[in-house]
Amino acid sequence: MDIKYKAYTQNGEKVDGILETESEKTAYTILEKQKLLPYHLEKIENKTYKFSLNITFKVRTQDLITFTKQLSSLLNAGIPLRKALLIQEEQTKSKKLRKTLSKITNDIENGSSFSAAFSYHKSVFPEFYLRLLKVGEATGNIQSTLNQLSNFLSRKRKTSDKIKQALIYPIFSLSVALFAAFILVTYSLPALQDLLSQFGGTIPITTKILIYSSEILSTYSYVFITIIFILISLFLLSTKVQISKMILDKFLLSIPIVSKIILSSNMFFITNTLSTLIKAGVPVIESMKLAEYVLTNSQIRKWLSLVTQKASQGEKLGDAFKAVKGFPTIISDAISISELKGELTETLDGLSSYYEDLTETSVSNTTELIQPIVILGVASVVGFIAVAVIQGIYSTLGAVN
Repeated sequence: MDIKYKAYTQNGEKVDGILETESEKTAYTILEKQKLLPYHLEKIENKTYKFSLNITFKVRTQDLITFTKQLSSLLNAGIPLRKALLIQEEQTKSKKLRKTLSKITNDIENGSSFSAAFSYHKSVFPEFYLRLLKVGEATGNIQSTLNQLSNFLSRKRKTSDKIKQALIYPIFSLSVALFAAFILVTYSLPALQDLLSQFGGTIPITTKILIYSSEILSTYSYVFITIIFILISLFLLSTKVQISKMILDKFLLSIPIVSKIILSSNMFFITNTLSTLIKAGVPVIESMKLAEYVLTNSQIRKWLSLVTQKASQGEKLGDAFKAVKGFPTIISDAISISELKGELTETLDGLSSYYEDLTETSVSNTTELIQPIVILGVASVVGFIAVAVIQGIYSTLGAVN
């Protein structure tokens, strides 16, 4: 919720602003940390209509990458922090990010630290992002930290986009096939049925199958639409409910082709995140906990949580990875060797590059494998309908002759 506040500074000056926080109690705590004495707090109620949907739009990853990269460039150019934030506030295309940056600038002007001002907006900035900012501020390397964050987010987005692109092709192709089938059955078939009923003749088996299928679809169309709607709703629900999501994620890991992409992409997310955080000075155990936030599969997240638990109990990181089934042996072996040599971050960099390339190769190979299957499926559906219609037309012409 948004809370409007009025407070006194240590010099007795009156200041006011808006905080995005969970409760008035939290607002008091935040203001006290900023060395402000609040004397008035007021909840800002969001005006909504009775039947309106309360939808919260997240900041797109690309907007966050652009903001982080440009803020780093502005600070490197010697532009003061407040001015750099104001420039970004004016330039960003995201309304939510613009509103957030306005609040951050206001908090910094009222005495809040750089990382603290960002930490009040966890719905916009990921947990690892906020932790890195805090470390960067403590070590005096804000510009370097922002540069690391932009590189990290860019690589993660690039990998995620490749996986999405691999899924778009078969979905688009099947949609086109279904649309073509719908047009043929809806417009061509009724005309053919009229001809057959007028002139008679022997109806080919393919045409009979098509007519029978069309009649079933027409008669029970509402049933099929309801079933499709229920299946889509159940799938969307399964991605939101924790138990069903874990079942779905576990099932996906059992499918050979899909599991290879999921495993390699999540190994890239783990190694890339750990490398970025540890380089910035975040302790290994805390880096492990933060790495869980970037994973896309709940089952792999559970594995990593077990590794973190073992490592926090004093077990070596390589041995902890080896003890948890599911992680590739190359991870545990490479980390074990790096721990002996004291080259953990270098090894993590190498592993992240390896799994980034492996993910790209897996996605490319899967796309090449799916393409002929999809083409064959589309050709079979459209071809069968076309043959059934053409045979029906020839049968009608034969009856006329």
